[in-house]
Amino acid sequence: MLTALWALCLLQILTSAPNRPFTLLEPWTPSYWAVLAAFLLTSVALVRSARFLLAAHLAVVALLFLLHPLSSVFGRDGALVLIGLDGLAILWLRARVRAEQVLLATGFFAGALLLETGLSIADSRAGRRPSGLLDYGDLTGPCGGGGCLKPGLDAAIVGERGAARFVTTRQGFRNREDPSDEKGPGVRRILFLGDSFVAGYRTDQEETVGRRLELGLRTRTGDAAVEVLVAELPHPEAVRAYLREHAPRLQPDLVVVGLTIGNDLAQGWAVRRAVPEPVIASLLLPADAFRQAPADRLALRLERSLRSWRSYRRLKSLLQPDAITTDYPDSPGRVHVFDSMHGLGYFYARRPLPLVEESWDEIAHLLGEIGGAGAALGAPVLVALIPQRFQGNDAEWRATAFEYGLDPAAFDLELPNRRLAAACAGAGLDCTDLLPAFREEPAPTYLPLGDMHWNASGHALAARVLTPLVRARLSAGRSTLSPSS
Repeated sequence: MLTALWALCLLQILTSAPNRPFTLLEPWTPSYWAVLAAFLLTSVALVRSARFLLAAHLAVVALLFLLHPLSSVFGRDGALVLIGLDGLAILWLRARVRAEQVLLATGFFAGALLLETGLSIADSRAGRRPSGLLDYGDLTGPCGGGGCLKPGLDAAIVGERGAARFVTTRQGFRNREDPSDEKGPGVRRILFLGDSFVAGYRTDQEETVGRRLELGLRTRTGDAAVEVLVAELPHPEAVRAYLREHAPRLQPDLVVVGLTIGNDLAQGWAVRRAVPEPVIASLLLPADAFRQAPADRLALRLERSLRSWRSYRRLKSLLQPDAITTDYPDSPGRVHVFDSMHGLGYFYARRPLPLVEESWDEIAHLLGEIGGAGAALGAPVLVALIPQRFQGNDAEWRATAFEYGLDPAAFDLELPNRRLAAACAGAGLDCTDLLPAFREEPAPTYLPLGDMHWNASGHALAARVLTPLVRARLSAGRSTLSPSS
């Protein structure tokens, strides 16, 4: 039996498959060859009674059990069972230990196996989208007069706390009631334009920043004639086009543009300049953006190896936040500059990249054109800068830097905010930065599991910041700044 288990364990090592990037036992790496050599050399203990060799072989088996490497033959959990049984067989048949110690090891193995099996069942159930609920990708359609959401929705969506309600008008605004073609007397209409943050994905209709802003303005002014029309537009270029093509018939008194730091900046530039996707996908952060110390990389490899244990992942999520998700996906030492989720390239300060600088120039031109479009409408434009989740929380940034192996010294988390504020000033636009408010908020303001979007508390916080600013601009009428074209 021991010989058969040993042979199967060797086969498990020989058929090791990539589990996730940057683990200790990625196939055909130096660490892989070292473990394989140690396993073979210490296997002499199985035919010769030598305490030192037997202890060394048990240590190698324990290391394999801890690292829980994936096998293309036995799979993830099959590898766990196989290595565990091999270790138990060695203890029982070869090691001269007391029976109660073998029973203790057997109990530990059985407990770990039961825990992992239970978590596997729980994760598979939690990972299924509830039947009938819509989510990302189900809500957008062709762009039109109400933005880029599907018109006429009244659907249950995946929400922060279960099902939530997502309603759009016949035109596609994230509102319950269609705006009238002719704005009535005394009605003050605000156009709130922006991407998925403004649209409020995974957020109930009554908890979105747009709805909370509308209610806040009505409550504090006592004026039920205030309307906040929410139109999802994927990037600033789409905002500029919308203001020229669709906004005139709506006769807005004020335009609020939500500008997400990261993907908005890249997408507007890429669309305007018709930059091919392969160009964007090939642009990575340079090597000096990453930690190079061997100790740092070893710790990262070990931590990513331990994630094979579902129990470890559960415990880790209780102790620290998940890093922001990625589109490509990115891994340590390989981070895309223009990843639409995290936009880390826009925070890279030490050595600016030419395409990044080109996109910043494009954003400055776009903001000027947006201001000009607002001036043509007779409506001032207020730009609200929407921060990335790791900008406002030190723990989030540490988790993100560790996840991708980044050198924090190579990044300036406030750089894009300063550059955007300067671009707004150059375009003659009023600009408010939401980052300070999000830094001061102690409660979580983003969705869990590394999702880049706000939760209900984040929407409420953004609305609290924007409400007095919008009210002041409505009271003042036209902005004192003169947008440039």
